[in-house]
Amino acid sequence: MTKLSVFTAADRTQFLDDCYTSLRYQSIEEWEWVVLLNRGAGPWQPRAIDPRVRIYRGAPSIRCVGAAKAEAVANTSGSILVELDSDDVLLPDCLERVEGAFLQHPESSLVYSDWTHVSSTLGPSDLKFDPGAGWKHYWRTFFGQRYLCWQAMTATPHNVGYIWYAPNHVRAFSRWAYETAGGYDRHIALLDDQDLMVRLFPLGTFTQIPECLYMQRFHNLNLQSIENSAIQVKTVSYYKRHISNLATAWSERLGLRILLGKQTTPSRSAMEWRATGSPRSAQPNSVGFVQLDISSAVSLTEDLLQTCWDALAHGGIVALRQYTGRPIATTIDVAPNFQLGYIQERPPSFNGRKSLLAVLVANKGGARQGGRI
Repeated sequence: MTKLSVFTAADRTQFLDDCYTSLRYQSIEEWEWVVLLNRGAGPWQPRAIDPRVRIYRGAPSIRCVGAAKAEAVANTSGSILVELDSDDVLLPDCLERVEGAFLQHPESSLVYSDWTHVSSTLGPSDLKFDPGAGWKHYWRTFFGQRYLCWQAMTATPHNVGYIWYAPNHVRAFSRWAYETAGGYDRHIALLDDQDLMVRLFPLGTFTQIPECLYMQRFHNLNLQSIENSAIQVKTVSYYKRHISNLATAWSERLGLRILLGKQTTPSRSAMEWRATGSPRSAQPNSVGFVQLDISSAVSLTEDLLQTCWDALAHGGIVALRQYTGRPIATTIDVAPNFQLGYIQERPPSFNGRKSLLAVLVANKGGARQGGRI
């Protein structure tokens, strides 16, 4: 069995020669590349006969990116699956570094690296991210040119929850984790990678390689360019739906406590904590996830949230559900230390009360949590 399987689902063949060239110049030779030519992609073959390359034609029924990637992976044989988009290239040490990371961290479900954006001709790109949202960069020279490389963020629940801060390319995952997670959703047309990552995260560590190993082309035919508006909306929906599961899995993996607090009687301000205990009984930095279910504005005090802050480890999460008429601004005011991950005010329900959903992130000075503080 080939250990490293690179897979590519291609709607266009324009840049496949560059993909193949980057594979030919890898520092290791034991790999296979499965290419699925999908939809309108014309015929393509590598310029030289290479038994490591296998090309398939996608069935007419394959109409979305999730199905195309799932079909490509289905034709691979390796225990490590490496995603290579049809317009990108791998830097020469990429596969060797990925293999080494899995050998050193066999508990990993996913391995990821830093990356650089490039133009359609593989020259340096001037695309930049906002440093105010936590992005850091450095410069490296490849093929005689200097490229601006982006430092991937640490895979915490908050960062994995938004595609903006989640692991970018290169992304590689173990076959076991991929199959256990259910693989790519064949019915999904956008955010197929985020959908898979939120299912991979509970299964194992996301291991970061702090090196630039991938060149990502950015041009006007990228899916993220064409569907950018829809992606911005959908990633927020994913965050809201999965953040509790991500925080729970992360806490369990790191041996951090999970605390559940509920106010069952609206007239009482005291919180009732389940058998897991309250933040006041927890050691500092020993808690990963606090879930608060509050019936009135009285219970949500700065003192309560400060207690949660003290107990939480860096990157820990408070998920708040509050039934109250309290304005959103007031809720934020009593949580001055926290970074706001998400907030939504819902209209009155059958009992006439509004509900407030909020996610607060304990950004305590460790690895950066994406977004403005």
